[in-house]
Amino acid sequence: MSDIFISYSRQNGEFMNDLWTALRKGHETGLTERELDIWIDSEDIEWSEDWWARVVKGIEETNNFAVIISSDYLASDVCNAELELARQYNKRIIPIVCQRVVEEERVAKLEARRWKRGDKALSGEQWQFLRRLNWINFERMEFADGVKAVVESIFDDVKHKDYHTQLMQRALQWDREDRNTSYLLRGLQVDTAQSWLDQAVQKKPRPTQLQSEYISASRMVQNRRQRYLLVGVSAALIITAVLAVVALRQSVAAVNALATSEARGTVVAQERNQAQSLALAANA
Repeated sequence: MSDIFISYSRQNGEFMNDLWTALRKGHETGLTERELDIWIDSEDIEWSEDWWARVVKGIEETNNFAVIISSDYLASDVCNAELELARQYNKRIIPIVCQRVVEEERVAKLEARRWKRGDKALSGEQWQFLRRLNWINFERMEFADGVKAVVESIFDDVKHKDYHTQLMQRALQWDREDRNTSYLLRGLQVDTAQSWLDQAVQKKPRPTQLQSEYISASRMVQNRRQRYLLVGVSAALIITAVLAVVALRQSVAAVNALATSEARGTVVAQERNQAQSLALAANA
């Protein structure tokens, strides 16, 4: 799980490298308490690896998704696809401006790349989304101040984002495995997830629909298991009670039989003694 995934256009590679270097060395300069785990394609995709599958996994496993905003970024189909996926997963988006976006320039670059109409609409929608966020604008601040702002965003509500990422990974695995119940949460995990969900609706990033469905399915299956367990325990108690009654009856019957046997033995002994007494009397 990474602290931050940096999404950028190749045309802004120099700025990305400067930012990556500053963040990576943050623990050495006292900016961060520990070394950050930073995902960038040039470092985290091996040669001959399925690059898009690796990108998807990288976005799934990150707590924060940094967008290096520029006209080139908005004109890139790959960058737009990355941002769309991060939004789908409700990742914490950190908008970083390295280059002022001119609308005419953005549209011209889209046209130059011969995007299809649907892709152009997506780029426009992504731009409208990014415009609503509070940017970390490196054009209007010192570079060091911008880096500090990025770090503050990374460490904002880390516990919430950590759990959001972990739960999203499990929910995605469950969904990809045809929602097999063996991938659901169990025991205390269900209570922990439900408690997180109840509080997370007031936080950012908010829970996804998939996460809510995953927790709900886990709760439903656990309740079903508990009902089955309750039925099983109840049945066992009933069987135990019946066996106890039977055993008690058998014990009473055995005691009665023993008492009857002893009584009969006493009568026989008395009859025998009486006969012996009569015989002695006759002989006398």
